[in-house]
Order: sequence, then structure tokens, then C-alpha cells
Amino acid sequence: VNSPVSILRLLLRKRPQAVHIRDNAGISPLGLAWLLLVSGKIVGTRNEKEEQDRGKSNRLSIAVAKGSGSLVGGVREWMAKIDLLLRAAFHAHVDQPLPKGRQWRAVHAASSGGSCPPEVLRFALQILPNEAQVKN
Repeated sequence: VNSPVSILRLLLRKRPQAVHIRDNAGISPLGLAWLLLVSGKIVGTRNEKEEQDRGKSNRLSIAVAKGSGSLVGGVREWMAKIDLLLRAAFHAHVDQPLPKGRQWRAVHAASSGGSCPPEVLRFALQILPNEAQVKN
């Protein structure tokens, strides 16, 4: 999950079902991505103050976001990863367009249960409030 978006896309293209594999603590890749985003932690980094500052900044950016266009920097990159993980979990597919003419709706994917943390659903509803009213 801590890989660049391009690497994550390649991995999920080959094995989209990997998004459902949980670690020893029971955390899904989606859950881990969200935790790393809000904590500001980077695997291999040992600067606790820097991680705390990054986490605080990320949480603030998430709190004030009105849409995906208002996301910047590391938050934008993490949300791109979370979006890919949601696509793999919901459609078992990460490329555009989706198969069979299906439309991508992040709120629908996040609310489908399974491996998506409720915080991700809350954030999806925050930045995409109209998707909750759209029927599949």
C-alpha cells in the first residue's frame, strides 16, 4: 500500500482479489491505506515529529475537503491509492472504463461492506454527496 500509485495499479491489475487479504492484525489494504493517510506514517521513516505533523496536516485537509479537486499533495496521492483499492474490491477491476459499461461510484463501493473502513465511506459521502442518491 505504501508503493507509488503506478505500482499499486499494476499489482491490482494482476491480482485484484488481493485487496481482500488482511494482515495478521486483521487490517485490510483499504484500512491500512486510510490509517497511513491519517497518521502521516511512512513505512521506514523514523522521524516521529515529522509523521505527527504530516498526520495532522492530512487530517485537516480531509476535514475541509469539499471535493476531490480540493485534495493536495500526499492526501491526493493516498486518495488515488484508496480509489484503486475500492475499484479492485468492488469491481475486481482497476482500469477505465469499467467492464460492461458500468459507472464508477466511490460511495457505492465504499458502502458495499466487506473490507472498507467506515471512515472511508464518511469521506466519500463528504466529497461526493450526490452519489448516495444515484441508483446502480
